[in-house]
Amino acid sequence: MKPDNRYLITSSRYNNGTSGPDTLQTWLIDHRTGALTFRQLHTAGGVNPRHFSMNKKGDLVAVALQNDFAVVVFERDVRSGEIGKETARLGGLLYVNAVIWDD
Repeated sequence: MKPDNRYLITSSRYNNGTSGPDTLQTWLIDHRTGALTFRQLHTAGGVNPRHFSMNKKGDLVAVALQNDFAVVVFERDVRSGEIGKETARLGGLLYVNAVIWDD
């Protein structure tokens, strides 16, 4: 939910048994009622997003793709909370299960 505390990002794994890439979902948080409003469905960049995190500014999201042995980084619009285009990908990694920003 951080750094702006306005949006929540969730992930789905194995895409209900289909062969397509897994997804990230963005939700707007109503802090008055606790309700979530769906905002966006976006590809996770591959299979089995084991972990994801945002940088301090909230303008980048890194996703650890366990079954693709990769980490992918997406742009993120801080105002709308929406995830944008892929900006980086590092493959050939073994046992990718977390990604942590050092900023």
